[in-house]
Amino acid sequence: MISTLMILLYWHVWVLMNGHLEEVRPEQTATEVKPGWKIVDIQTRSHKVRYLWGMSSMQLFGPTDTLVVDPGEGVLSDFVLVPLKRKAEYRRLNKEKMMDNKYQVLDFHSFDITPYGDDAFRVTPLKPLPPGEYVIYNRNSEPMSEMGDYEVYPITVK
Repeated sequence: MISTLMILLYWHVWVLMNGHLEEVRPEQTATEVKPGWKIVDIQTRSHKVRYLWGMSSMQLFGPTDTLVVDPGEGVLSDFVLVPLKRKAEYRRLNKEKMMDNKYQVLDFHSFDITPYGDDAFRVTPLKPLPPGEYVIYNRNSEPMSEMGDYEVYPITVK
């Protein structure tokens, strides 16, 4: 019963390419605690670095391609597009907390939104997205671990 309920409440993200839907597989962020500096007897606060392994996501996305988002029991404006910083072997968030990073809400101000099927929405950027790494994140989702890791949908804009 619980697994059926979770499937009904769960959200999904796809990329619409040449009329076919390609699922964007969710990934969990990893967290590393970086210790603060110690100067004489003063210890500065440690901070967390959140990242995804790999130089780029497995899902390529053109700057004006279309996403299809099924928000489940939520609403589309709960979803945000967050840019990542690319490093040698991973991609990371600029700030520890997801909503402290720069983000774009998936709403009518930045995207052309039309219904797709019964519950989903076609989401196309009004202006081409700059090339880079991004994650799609549901602002109402709960952290997935005691470290506060997030489940995100990574895309690479080429």
